[in-house]
Amino acid sequence: MTPEAVTAMMGEAIKLTLLVGSPMLLLGLVIAASVGLLKITPSAFIPTEDQGAFMVNVQLPDAAAQPRTDKIVKQAAQMMMKMPGVSDVMTTTGFSIMTG
Repeated sequence: MTPEAVTAMMGEAIKLTLLVGSPMLLLGLVIAASVGLLKITPSAFIPTEDQGAFMVNVQLPDAAAQPRTDKIVKQAAQMMMKMPGVSDVMTTTGFSIMTG
């Protein structure tokens, strides 16, 4: 094999590496990024950020009196306090968590 033939073969090999190597490098980076995200993303059904809180929106008909609303909300709070695992209940009336 002549030096010119070796040089030509090496040139073709470098061209092939550049053509195929760039997509392969990009694929490698995507795989590495995916593995990194899998390590930092919570994998449990309930993430550790869950504080065990839930919100209930009680809506009475338009023009319902405030004492009537208070009575219904107190009944709902009493029902929630009877649920296993519930330690605290906080109520707010006159404001909808759904519509602001």
